[in-house]
Amino acid sequence: MLKLSLHGMPAFLLRILILILFPATLVAQSNNTDAISKALEQLQKSKTEKARLDAFSQLAWLYRKTNTALAEQYSDSTIQLAKRMNDHELYWVGLNSKAEALRLGANFEKALIIHQEALNFSEAKNLMLEKAHSLNNIGLILKRLKNLKDAKDYISRAREVYKSIHDTDGIITTSTNLGNCIIQVEEYPEAIAYYHEVINLATPRNDLSSLGNAYTNIAHCYYYMKNSKKAKDYYYRGLKIREKAGIPMDIVDSYGNYGYMLYEEGNYEAANTYYQQALLLTRPTGDKDNLIDLYSFLADLALAKKDFKSAYYYADSSRIYKDSVINARAVESVNEMNKKFESEKKQLKIEKLSTENAYKEKVNASQRLFLLIVAIALIISLMLGAFVFKLYQEKKTANHIIHSQKESLEEKQKEIIDSISYAKHLQQAILPTDTAINESFPENFVLYKPKDIVAGDFYWLENKQHLKFIAAADCTGHGVPGAMVSVVCSNALHRVVKEFNLIDTGEILNKTRELVLETFTRNNKDVKDGMDISLACFNSNTCELFWSGANNPLWYFQNNALKEITADKQPIGKTDYPKPFTTHRIQLVKGDIFYLFTDGYADQFGGPKGKKLKYKPLKELLTENSQEAPDIQKQKLEKLFNDWKGDLEQVDDVCIIGIKV
Repeated sequence: MLKLSLHGMPAFLLRILILILFPATLVAQSNNTDAISKALEQLQKSKTEKARLDAFSQLAWLYRKTNTALAEQYSDSTIQLAKRMNDHELYWVGLNSKAEALRLGANFEKALIIHQEALNFSEAKNLMLEKAHSLNNIGLILKRLKNLKDAKDYISRAREVYKSIHDTDGIITTSTNLGNCIIQVEEYPEAIAYYHEVINLATPRNDLSSLGNAYTNIAHCYYYMKNSKKAKDYYYRGLKIREKAGIPMDIVDSYGNYGYMLYEEGNYEAANTYYQQALLLTRPTGDKDNLIDLYSFLADLALAKKDFKSAYYYADSSRIYKDSVINARAVESVNEMNKKFESEKKQLKIEKLSTENAYKEKVNASQRLFLLIVAIALIISLMLGAFVFKLYQEKKTANHIIHSQKESLEEKQKEIIDSISYAKHLQQAILPTDTAINESFPENFVLYKPKDIVAGDFYWLENKQHLKFIAAADCTGHGVPGAMVSVVCSNALHRVVKEFNLIDTGEILNKTRELVLETFTRNNKDVKDGMDISLACFNSNTCELFWSGANNPLWYFQNNALKEITADKQPIGKTDYPKPFTTHRIQLVKGDIFYLFTDGYADQFGGPKGKKLKYKPLKELLTENSQEAPDIQKQKLEKLFNDWKGDLEQVDDVCIIGIKV
């Protein structure tokens, strides 16, 4: 059942939030992560096409809110397999899941096309319940696109179908959605009538969610009608029902609505109590839009009470969340810079090739002309001088043109190199300083050798009291493309630790993967960029090391013996069968040393036969020098690398970190 409720106060949130839920027969609302894990396990263990189809359809729906790319992938798998098995219901489910994933990703036009395809299919196969769902979904998208007339028509058609099959859930849903459409054209009494119909249907069924939404929506109407007394009364009724229902974000919404009514009355203390409760429930969700507005309102409330210290704190908290939104725009700007760079680079190559071809053509023409002159020199000796003079003039002109073009190309090349050099300064800004690393780990070395001016490899540091986080990461590619990916991945790591307050290394990588995929799938293109990483968290109080890895392992020496912990064989990025990352715990003692690294050092070609260095010589060197000071180890690592490479080109970025406890 698709349920919709208007949330928020126009004077407070300046918007109406919409909650949309799918039919109860197709989704489990609680513990989405556990449901995904179970569905993935079911898919891996499935031995029949029916079992695979069920798993595909579940994953398509479960991923729709968190990962648009994976949701589309599993939706397509559902559609293809259901078509082969002639399963009409799950074929429709595949179409609907794909459309909903696109809608939640704000790709409304494509979502509308696929929902229409689902509607046509349900009508052709006489699937009445699915037909009603599709009509309602199309209506909701049209409403989102401000086409309220057609939206009302589609939702009304859906309501009639639900009535014909006696589906009370569907009638409640469409009555709510019709009320929401009518609110936007300011026909409040008609909207209230639809919401009262919801109350009449939901009360005998003890449907607390629908009742809470209906009372809240009626309160919105009275608020817009300037009837504050009735608005406050209905907000309070909705709040009490939602508290019984126990849906956190509905309760947050009601606390905000009722708190705002108290604020308008001048009852600041009571309003503050409700907004503090709303904040307490919202923080764990990470809902940045609500947190920005809650902190902003609390700042205004504190100013009204002349509590300037609290007002500053709340205003600053709101700013911090706004900054995290701005970071996403920064990533888009970097992408635009890269597109411009690639375009100029291609144009430079074209112009250079064109100039070379033109020069060669002129030289060939000159040679043919010279041979012709020699052949007829005895006959037209007088003409020879004219031809030679003409040739000289043409060559002089050509040389002048070539010289001018060469200067132009060199100038453009200098501009590009200057742009990349500036990008290097930007990338260095995301790397921790030597001072910061030394403060966290007094005995350390960092061997960092980018292949180009900018790099795809980076190292990362963060502190949370006695927990010291450090990582060595290898992003897809190197040079400018790799550097752009490193900005996205480094930003994601900072957000996970600072904004989401995660400290378990496995959970940090899980959330980082989610944020990276969210960034790279925003335009619905199949982007496979990501990173391999070795991430450690050192507890300075207990001397414990917690570690997780994506493709890159951990090495450490204990009792003069080299030990290795292998990483999970999956990247931070798109993968066919993503799994939660494993967190490993190692009890270290003073004098132990551990290493984080990428694959660039071992992959370097060189030596007598021009082969890869590989990991064996690296292990041998570290074993021989494990008792040496970290800076001595770094010198010997650099010497081995340079001696092996010789005159050959460096093939990849290099990053090795050594930490002595």
